[in-house]
Amino acid sequence: MVRVLLCCHIGTTGLTLAAIAASLARGAAPESPLAIFAATGTVAVLAVYLVCAVAVSLWIHRAHANLFAAGMEGLEFSPGWSVGYFFIPIACLFKPFEAMRELWNRSHLHGHDADQPTDPRLVVWWTCMIAGTVAGTLLSFSISAPPAGAVLTCILYALRIVAAGSLLAIVNGVARAQEADLDMHHAFA
Repeated sequence: MVRVLLCCHIGTTGLTLAAIAASLARGAAPESPLAIFAATGTVAVLAVYLVCAVAVSLWIHRAHANLFAAGMEGLEFSPGWSVGYFFIPIACLFKPFEAMRELWNRSHLHGHDADQPTDPRLVVWWTCMIAGTVAGTLLSFSISAPPAGAVLTCILYALRIVAAGSLLAIVNGVARAQEADLDMHHAFA
């Protein structure tokens, strides 16, 4: 389900990004069909993003629970905190990344995180997530002319597409590793 929702998020965001960019390039009036499609797409992107965020949170919880169920020792993050840190100010800037790094490394039966290099997919995902948050914050506080807001929206959507693509690769990698390396009773797909 998470994989399908991430693909839907990438597709919806990509189409809306293309519509916004085309609207900008053509200087389309706000009443034009292209601008209306872009505005409608923005609402769809938000809806899919929210549904995707819930599904990804459930997946992260389940994937961490699989590590505990497999009897792994020395885990720093519980299933609840691996998701909970996304909602705690300041901690949300680094703890979710650390939890995902632990999930990746331990699912692949690597040692403790400090001993292992960080997979580049995790770095790309988290960098785009943080940069997207900054772009979204700037956009929400922007009282600039419409072209500047549209450009910020394009940047935000491009970052979200890269983040979602990286997260999809992470989900696939963790799922494969847990299916192959952990007790089959605890694996998921």
